[in-house]
Amino acid sequence: MELTQQFKNRVFTAITESRKLFDGTDVAYSKKLGIDNSVYNRIKKGESDRLVSDAKLLQIGKILDVSDHDTEIKVAKTDVYKKIEKDIQSCKASSIALIFCDEPEIGKSFCAKNVSKKLANTFYIDCSQSKTKQMLIRKMAKTVGIDSTGKYSEVKELLKYAISAIDRPVFVLDDAGYMELPAFIEIIELWNYWEDTCGFYMIGDDTLKEKIKRAIKNQVVGFRAFLSRFNNSFLSIIPTKREKKYEFYSLLISDFFHANLPANEHYRINELIVKCIGLEKEISIKGVNEKNKDREEIEVFGALRRAKTFLKLINKEVKNEVKTSAYAE
Repeated sequence: MELTQQFKNRVFTAITESRKLFDGTDVAYSKKLGIDNSVYNRIKKGESDRLVSDAKLLQIGKILDVSDHDTEIKVAKTDVYKKIEKDIQSCKASSIALIFCDEPEIGKSFCAKNVSKKLANTFYIDCSQSKTKQMLIRKMAKTVGIDSTGKYSEVKELLKYAISAIDRPVFVLDDAGYMELPAFIEIIELWNYWEDTCGFYMIGDDTLKEKIKRAIKNQVVGFRAFLSRFNNSFLSIIPTKREKKYEFYSLLISDFFHANLPANEHYRINELIVKCIGLEKEISIKGVNEKNKDREEIEVFGALRRAKTFLKLINKEVKNEVKTSAYAE
């Protein structure tokens, strides 16, 4: 497999930009990326040709969440984005812990990744890839830039020490509902050690909320204490009332298309909102028409994913039109 030069350039740019938000040493940053410090020093000087293998560049691209597509989805400042950004900033500034649980497919992960990229010492963890306590701790250690391959207890102690030396760190634990129960208990240990030093922001859907509530109901040791450290509450953003829920999703899809569609395609947005949400007739963002007002549920699940599909189709259509126009000339 041969990587495109465009992708390689994006990875090397990400290496430089990500370093600005990492307070650790160059050695720690090199470990985070999985490269030797001498190699990183040469990258700092602007070298890149044949310096890192394609396989290693792929690994670094994954670590730094570099898109492997030429056309990236642009960040839309949706209400979900603003909520997550504000929450993470609060957790970071005050070293507190919060849990955000809401419906799937509203862009929680996408927003959390992008916010994490922009804030210093903000460490994003995909818990769906780190389900066990060992996988979680080792992933946290690697993300911080310390050795994650040694004895588990030693890795954990080194992680505790390293975070204590960093200014206002925060861990963003995404898709936390996938974690096994013992992993939650490890977080209590870390919280106790880092109290007033490190923040936590946990993200999931309703299954995360139910998992924690069920563990408390079944008197699983540690879970009542766990929730108490996370403010004894579950944050959310989607309204429960039907019309308000429709307005929320309509605005979410509208914001997405306004950020990603070319300006000359914005005339399609109202129609696309209808298609994404699944309503049968075109309706305004502020209300529901007569035909749909008696429906018990609005088909909003997966609306944002449908919006991404429509975006791909429209972009392909636009490219084809450009090619046709070029041939005509």
